[in-house]
Amino acid sequence: VTGLDEAKVQDLCRKAVEAAAAGEVCQVSGYLHKRGFLVGGTKLAMEGFQKLAKSARAMQCKGQSAVHTVLMKPARERFKAKLRDFLPRMSRPRCTIFMSSRPVDWNTDPEIVLELLSEELALPLKWKESVEALSRVGLEDLFECGPSKELKAILKRIDADVWSRTCNVEV
Repeated sequence: VTGLDEAKVQDLCRKAVEAAAAGEVCQVSGYLHKRGFLVGGTKLAMEGFQKLAKSARAMQCKGQSAVHTVLMKPARERFKAKLRDFLPRMSRPRCTIFMSSRPVDWNTDPEIVLELLSEELALPLKWKESVEALSRVGLEDLFECGPSKELKAILKRIDADVWSRTCNVEV
């Protein structure tokens, strides 16, 4: 969803949940830039959210997902168990890494890294905060690897300097 501020998006999520049946979920699942958010949840609540967002004149992206919402908590435990299979082969990071805007020190125990990785599944994506944190530690260049330039487009709305130092690599 773009074109609305965070308070308005949160309010629309709350209204969508109130209008839906008990147990429905609608929440901000990603903070992309100042007026850009991902919203995820259950089908019924998301359908309500989309109607409310349209009425509020938001520009919307199609699709709905449970990733980065509380709905992923059951999957988080299964994901964590699978990650544990890699633990014997994991070593401490060789540099500071960022997980949802949190810097993880280069000397962090792999067990902690594994825990943080598994938490990411059910926590909102914080792209805006991650870019800001990277800028604070002296990011020199950023590479987006993949078939599109979506992250670079979002970067332009966060930090023009970082955007100008971003390179897209087709994979």
